[in-house]
Amino acid sequence: MSTAEKFEELVARFWSCEEVGTSKGFSPEETRCELFYANTVRRETDGRFTVSLPRNVDVLAQLGESRDIALRRLHGTERRLARDDGLREQYIAFMSEYQQLGHMRKVVGEEINPCQRCYLPHHPVIKEASTTTKVRVVFDASCKTKSGKSLNDCLLVGPIIQDDLRSIILRCRIKQIMLVADVEKMFRQINVHQEDRSLQCILWRESPSEEVSVYELNTMTYGTKSAPFLATRTLKQLAMEEEQRFPIAARAASEDTYMDDVLTGTDDVEEALRLRFELEKMMESGGFRLRKWASNHPAVLRDVPESYLAIPDSTGIRALGLIWIPKKDVFKFHFTMPPVEHSEVLTERLILSRIATLFDPEGDIGPVITTAKICMQSSWTLIDQGGNRLDWDQPLCAKTGKNINNNSLC
Repeated sequence: MSTAEKFEELVARFWSCEEVGTSKGFSPEETRCELFYANTVRRETDGRFTVSLPRNVDVLAQLGESRDIALRRLHGTERRLARDDGLREQYIAFMSEYQQLGHMRKVVGEEINPCQRCYLPHHPVIKEASTTTKVRVVFDASCKTKSGKSLNDCLLVGPIIQDDLRSIILRCRIKQIMLVADVEKMFRQINVHQEDRSLQCILWRESPSEEVSVYELNTMTYGTKSAPFLATRTLKQLAMEEEQRFPIAARAASEDTYMDDVLTGTDDVEEALRLRFELEKMMESGGFRLRKWASNHPAVLRDVPESYLAIPDSTGIRALGLIWIPKKDVFKFHFTMPPVEHSEVLTERLILSRIATLFDPEGDIGPVITTAKICMQSSWTLIDQGGNRLDWDQPLCAKTGKNINNNSLC
């Protein structure tokens, strides 16, 4: 997908994210992906699930050489890490843990060449708001190989099989007691079949003085476009298989979970305790662990280890894009809108990048979102001296159809 196409998709998502969706059937590709999963998923003796990457075989045959670009990107990452000792230490720690947990395996000797391999570049992402890992390593499955095809181009996209955010939030809000939790390292608790791991290779070394080594990623990889479906589908599979033993947990996992966030509730303390107990046991049976527990009723969490509790900051706990304050039992909106610096050129792209940070799954701040959309649309009516509409990256101050500056547009 080109930069222009990605930007158009961002604009479309911004305009449609507050709309109430309607149910629809699966597309042919989504149906193929669901059938592929049902026919290949396997549960191991330890209770964990192993899945296959849903391949588009015709496109996979066009996948090109990828080692050279992965090596160049590794060198670029190393140069960045060399300028920041703290970042380098956290990056190395992340990769070391990845290997120690068995989530990736070093490939040696004659193993490297016999099969087709796809190498994924990787880079750090810093998430200051995280209460656990500040630096995460992201694997770029959208990186084009020499043929122009990426791994993501070769994978099927599964259907959306979870309830929308609005439904999950409203459903938990009609209950007296809320329970919130997070599935720890959700993607990495799901194994990938051995024959697919050659498509998830990376190049890595802790120091530029060492030889570059090849590693296979053994678990589901964040960044592959099929991963959200595979993760959600696996939780539903777990719920289906464990429904007889854990009926209320199975319902919560199927209906009150959005990716790795559980947002559920009950009307009674004893029922809430049972729900929490069942969720813990059911998730553990599938190799998942729940952490960052929070509730508006402290008694529900009385025996949860402190390390498994959410650590609220001064603004509360993040839940499905909102801020929840358990003691007051209220949701709060918090936006940090960076100002336009004097050195920045005011463009339509810059305006959209600012207002696209507004997130309102329930429609509670509709007037604010509407004002932002009107602001964006106003910029589209401006023309240059020749009467032409300028593109997304040209300065708005160059448009003369209306008098425009940093303050008068909105």
